[in-house]
Order: sequence, then C-alpha cells, then structure tokens
Amino acid sequence: MSQVIIKRKDHDDVIQLKRKVTSFGRTPQNDVILKGDRISRRHCEVRKTSEGYSLVDLESRNGTFVNGERVKEKKLELGDRIHVGDVLVIFENELPPALVSGAPAARPTAEDDFIVAGRKKVGAGLIWFGVVIVVLGGFIWWRLSERAGKNSVTNSPSGNMTPVQTDPDSLPTGSTRISPDGDLIDINLVAKLERLLQQARDREKNNELAKAISFYEVISEKADQDSMIWSLARSRLKKIKSQAESELELCRNLLKEAELTGQAEIYRTVIKRCGLIVKSYQGTVFVKSAQEIINQARESLQKDSAVLREETASRLLVLAAGYRQEGKWDLARSFYNKIIAEFTETLVAPQARQALNELKSN
Repeated sequence: MSQVIIKRKDHDDVIQLKRKVTSFGRTPQNDVILKGDRISRRHCEVRKTSEGYSLVDLESRNGTFVNGERVKEKKLELGDRIHVGDVLVIFENELPPALVSGAPAARPTAEDDFIVAGRKKVGAGLIWFGVVIVVLGGFIWWRLSERAGKNSVTNSPSGNMTPVQTDPDSLPTGSTRISPDGDLIDINLVAKLERLLQQARDREKNNELAKAISFYEVISEKADQDSMIWSLARSRLKKIKSQAESELELCRNLLKEAELTGQAEIYRTVIKRCGLIVKSYQGTVFVKSAQEIINQARESLQKDSAVLREETASRLLVLAAGYRQEGKWDLARSFYNKIIAEFTETLVAPQARQALNELKSN
C-alpha cells in the first residue's frame, strides 16, 4: 500500500492511501487538511487506478506542482515531490525495495534446497515444542484459577459460603499480553480505552463535541502512542478542533462583510452560527471566541438598526412637510402621528410633535 509524507514545520505526517480517492485542501471536508494562504478549499486529489496512483489538480487557484512542474493530472512515481501551496508532500511506497524495483529473484541452488529443508524440520520441531508449552501453561492457569476461586469466598455468619465482592475499577492491571514488539500490553486498559473511543464517537455523532474532545484527549494521554487507538483519537481530535477553527474564521469573515454592507441578515447569520459553536463546544476554548463574535455582531446590528430608523423617520418628516406646504393637512397629520408613534426614540420625533401642534393651532 502506498503512502504520502506531509512535511510540516515541526513534524511529519504519514498518510496511508487506503481509499480510492484521497482529497487534499483547506476545508474540513477533505481527507487531508492542509493550512496555508496558497491552498484552495479543495486543492487536489490522489486517485488509485489499475496502473497505480494519479494526482489530479481540482482547478486550484495557485496550482499543484510535481517535481517543480505544474500539472493538471499526472501518474505518481516513487519519490515524487508534490507541492500543494507551500506544503511539501512526498509520495512513497511501503512495498519492499525488491518488489518495487521489479528485480527478478535469484534461482535457488541445491545448497539452498538443503538449507530450506533443514529449516522446515527445525520449524516443525519448534511448533510441537510450542504446543507442549501452551498445553502446560493452560493446565497451570487452570489450577491457579481453581485455587483462586476457593480463596475468593468467605463464611457468612449463617454458615453459608458468600463470594467476596470486588469493584471492577479496583482490579489490579495485571492482565497483560505481549505485543509483537515484545512489550507488555495492559488488556484491561486497552478495553477501557476502546469503550471510551466508542463513547467519543457517539458523542461526536450527537454533536456533543465538547464531550467528544474530552474523551479523545483522555485516550491520547493514556494510550500507547504507537497504538492504533491513539492514532484514531488524535486524528478525530485534530479534525474536530480544525472544524471549530474553520467555523470561527467563517463567522469572522461574515462579520466583516456585514459591517461593510450593513445587511442585518448577515449579522443574524453570524449570531446563529456562533450560537451553535457555543452549544456544541461548551467548556472549550472555542466558546470564548464564539461569544466575542456574537457580542460584536449584536452591538453592530443594534447600531446599524438605530441609524436606519433615524433615516426612515427623517424621510417621513420630509414627506409630511411637503404635504403641509401643499395644503394636504390630513396626510401631513398622518405622517407626523406615524413618526411620533413608531419612531419615538429618534431625534426627528420632537420635530414631528412641534409641527403637529402647529397644525392643530391653525
């Protein structure tokens, strides 16, 4: 299976190309999220074909380069250096060098056949030895379990045998197995972390992202960094946080647009989207940023609304004055009354009251 290495500032990320299509870009919807001003929202894809892997540029603004050459589509070769914006991505293959190069295997000799036959006999002997060890170990384990069962009961006052109750969380982490690398693995801890990972996924599906983040962080702290569960937790944690950062950035841009155009609907959209962040990420650092954007949007919306009402009241006052000059007293009175009733807080309202009193005195 092939892979790509993403060269970041402080570390390298290795991405396995397991899917038929692996997308690269700036937004969280991509399989691989890359940050940078020169990276498009959906920048490029690596597609698995019958002949290998191909890189396809998705009409990105700044283009995709392979070994210094800008490409639209190119079949990838081992060691190709791909530039996505300012990020370097190296295409690699996990196959052994002999298989990658396609070199023919050497023809076995008679001496090699003899050695292989000897190894087979030794292997068969080791297998039988292993079987004996497993059977003997099973017998010893059964005897120890039987003895432990007898010791785990006590006599009750009535003379009956009562099992000793043990809290599962207080059990010693003595249940271990040996990994292929020769390390001891705590089976109880692994089982707990697997359950916690499932709970984190369920919370994420229910949009309870703050809880999901806390669960993933616990897994990242407790699990072995070389384990699959640690990699899964770190990947999901990174993606959730990236989604929150992208949503906050979108709200900031919308707020700037609203301040330039004065459109109240955009302010309301910002308040709604940031409200969802506050609800989903309760207790995280993202809530403070979202609340600041909400307060700024509400303040700007209130200011813009006051200016708009002042302008509307002024236009009504001009219309009323025009009707007054034309001798259309009833129309003038209706506009003055509308200003007084609906725009009381404006600076125009006192002028409307004075004009209305003058009409009444006439």
